[in-house]
Amino acid sequence: MEFSYIVEDYEYFKLVNLSGNLSVITAEEFERAVDAITRTDSVIVDCANLDLFTSAGVDSFINVSLNAKDNGHRVMFLQLSQEYYHLIKTLNILDYLIVIETLDEGRVKIQYYT
Repeated sequence: MEFSYIVEDYEYFKLVNLSGNLSVITAEEFERAVDAITRTDSVIVDCANLDLFTSAGVDSFINVSLNAKDNGHRVMFLQLSQEYYHLIKTLNILDYLIVIETLDEGRVKIQYYT
């Protein structure tokens, strides 16, 4: 499945809905899009429709998170499947990522962290 995303505006953040595969082929596009948003806003990335998540996708998640933090904003990851959450936990990179379960939780954390 091809990669796509849709950006929605919320009061305290932008929601980026991912679909398809986040791999070496699509990671750069994902990073460019999220980095452009985090220059001015925090982002919640909805991973509910993410079909494939490779090591390049993991690297992209870390990169956009660190870049957003440098800009005074945050990137949070919503609806990460148990499989992908386990992968991130196994790689011991949870310190770099903020994983949330609801948009409300994300809104509260964005207000707390920024």
